[in-house]
Amino acid sequence: MRWVVERMPAADARGLEANRMAELADSEPGLLRVPDLAAAMGASVRTLERLAADFFGPTPAAIMRRRRIQMAAERLRAEPDAALADLAQELGYADQPHLTRDFRAVLGMTPREYAAAVPDLRGQIPTPEP
Repeated sequence: MRWVVERMPAADARGLEANRMAELADSEPGLLRVPDLAAAMGASVRTLERLAADFFGPTPAAIMRRRRIQMAAERLRAEPDAALADLAQELGYADQPHLTRDFRAVLGMTPREYAAAVPDLRGQIPTPEP
């Protein structure tokens, strides 16, 4: 999320709310879904969608999805043998295939392929930008 915050224009009241949304999405690991983020901000999902459209580009859902994939990648680097079904549940996915689909879409490989590559490619595998 830092890249989003760094590219934001000087903030008026709405800009400050957009900054707050970006900071919460990046810093609060318990916020895994857009409704969670909206509740933390005391706003509606639609308000977050408008803020994102006006200030970021990526939708709130895309921002939260990328954050969850980043958390999954961090976990797999620390625990390459982590149970994917448990990881999917911890990250708020309905099931492991949904995690795998999102992971592949962002990083170009499955979580297992990523975990297997970690020992050989430390520092060479891109981690999704927040």
